[in-house]
Amino acid sequence: MPKASHGKETGVDGEKANNDLRFWGRLAPNYDRHVKWLGKSQNRVIELLRDQVANSHRVLDVGAGTGNIALAVAEVVPFVDAVDSSFLDA
Repeated sequence: MPKASHGKETGVDGEKANNDLRFWGRLAPNYDRHVKWLGKSQNRVIELLRDQVANSHRVLDVGAGTGNIALAVAEVVPFVDAVDSSFLDA
C-alpha cells in the first residue's frame, strides 16, 4: 500500500490519487453551483439519512464535500465529523 505524506500519496497508485485530489480540490470551491441538478435527489438522500441516524450519538461523513449533508444531519445528531480530501491542501 502506498504511503501518504502530508496529504500526498507516493507509489504507482499515488499518482492517480494525487490527480484525483487535484481534480476535487479545483472543483470544491464551486461544487454547490455545479451540482444544482442534484436538487430533489440530494434532498431525498438527506431526508433518508436523517431518518436513519436520528437515534445516533455520532456520525462520520467521509467525502463530505462542501458539508451540506453533514450540516443537515447535524440537526438531528449531537456530533457529526466530516472529512474530505479537498481540505488536505487548504
